[in-house]
This record gives sequence, C-alpha cells and structure tokens, in this order.
Amino acid sequence: MKKDFDCVDMKRKIQDEIYEETKDLTREEQLDHLHKAGKRFERKIEKLRKKKPVGPKKRTKKTAAPE
Repeated sequence: MKKDFDCVDMKRKIQDEIYEETKDLTREEQLDHLHKAGKRFERKIEKLRKKKPVGPKKRTKKTAAPE
C-alpha cells in the first residue's frame, strides 16, 4: 500500500521549522512568538468557520434515502 501523506514526517518538518525560527530567541521572545502564532491560528479557524457550516448536511428530497 502506497502512502500519499506521511503525518509523522510532516510533524517533524514543522517542528524543525519552529526550532529554526526560535532557536536564538530568549524565553520571553519564544513565548511571544508562540502567542502570536496561536492568535494567527485562531483567526484562521474563525475564517474557516464563517466560510463553511459545521455539521451534517440537511437532506432534501433529492438526497433523502429511498422509502
């Protein structure tokens, strides 16, 4: 079976990127960096929530199960 996506590899690459971005920062600067990244992530999630409703789709006559 061929894998199209390697989650562990992606996680390690992201960790390496974060390390490179923060390796020379002080503890306070690291906390500030993570706080700002968290805020960016929250804004992104909010945008996605506004764009696409969460939950199951409502059934219409066309998509309803046959009786």
